[in-house]
Amino acid sequence: MRRALALTLVAGALVGACGIGADDDLQQIDSAELLGLDQTSTSTTTTTAPTTTSTTTIPSTAPASSTTVAEAPTTLGVTTTTIATEPVDLYFLDGMNLVSVPLGLSGDVSPSRVMLALGDGPPTGDAGLGLDTEVPRGLIVTAVEAEGVVSVDLDGELFDPDVIDQRRAIGQIVLTLTGLRGVGQVRFTLDGTPLRVPKRDDQLSEPGEPVSREDYASLLDASPDSVPTSPPSTTSTPPTTDNPPTTPASTTGPPTTVE
Repeated sequence: MRRALALTLVAGALVGACGIGADDDLQQIDSAELLGLDQTSTSTTTTTAPTTTSTTTIPSTAPASSTTVAEAPTTLGVTTTTIATEPVDLYFLDGMNLVSVPLGLSGDVSPSRVMLALGDGPPTGDAGLGLDTEVPRGLIVTAVEAEGVVSVDLDGELFDPDVIDQRRAIGQIVLTLTGLRGVGQVRFTLDGTPLRVPKRDDQLSEPGEPVSREDYASLLDASPDSVPTSPPSTTSTPPTTDNPPTTPASTTGPPTTVE
């Protein structure tokens, strides 16, 4: 546009110059006044192509593969432990009589441990159905064996004749202890003092006197009150009839013929 303007000015100047009269002086135009119209102007056009950015996402890890590994079944072995037990007979009341109930104890079967089991009372379930005891828990304080004789100390408050049947309580203890190997007799103390205990035939032992299984064997049988008397004797009598049998008369000689 500047170039066109410069050309227009130059053309105008030339026309004016052609119209200058003879009297007019020619004036030279300084090139500086042409504002660089005499110079060639170069216009440069730069075209910038749009830049397209393409984004590609590359997975950092490969997709995980799904693999199923079958595990072999694990079989756990079952360990069976056999515990050796020693059978003992505990005696409890069945009505007025004493009956034995077998019990298996493991480990050391001492008189003290057996007495603890006796103090626990009859077993539960069918084995203890209908059974009772005269040996409450805590009645037996200690039970120590020496040379075949077990010394049993009883609690004075629990060994009360108004509370328990003393003869049957002593019988439960003696019959249970004398069933152990190596035990033949039992002696009793009450709070550490030698005790007289009831035994057979309604007798009392001497204080601290050992008693044996035979002193209470009658408790294993029926009580005297329930023992029936001797059954009445029966005599076999031949049956009688109102009409005694007739003895046929003997005949002599030849039979008589009736015509």
